Amino acid sequence: MIETWYNCDKRSKKEITELLHKSERTIRREIKRGKVIVKGYLWEDLEEYSARIAQGKYEYKMTGKGPSLKLDQDINLVKQIEKEIVENKKSPKIIVVELNENMEKDFMINLKQ
Repeated sequence: MIETWYNCDKRSKKEITELLHKSERTIRREIKRGKVIVKGYLWEDLEEYSARIAQGKYEYKMTGKGPSLKLDQDINLVKQIEKEIVENKKSPKIIVVELNENMEKDFMINLKQ
């Protein structure tokens, strides 16, 4: 949609903002992310928006965030760990040792020091 409106219909960023009910800053960032230089009919350089390029850049940047946390998959474990830290004043290292003794799966902890 943005590609057609911006490249073919020559709509302004403000018009696209109103059509999509998004903030103007969001549209400006999206257009900047997908901006490419193409050759025109008379071999002049033209700036256009490419949704494919924008999506590719977005997906590439998402790889820098790393995988999702495994703790997010087990809410009961998260609550148990929080309880041990807050109520019983145990360190995360102690909790990992205890969990490894009591459960089938091995837990690893990576603490920044």
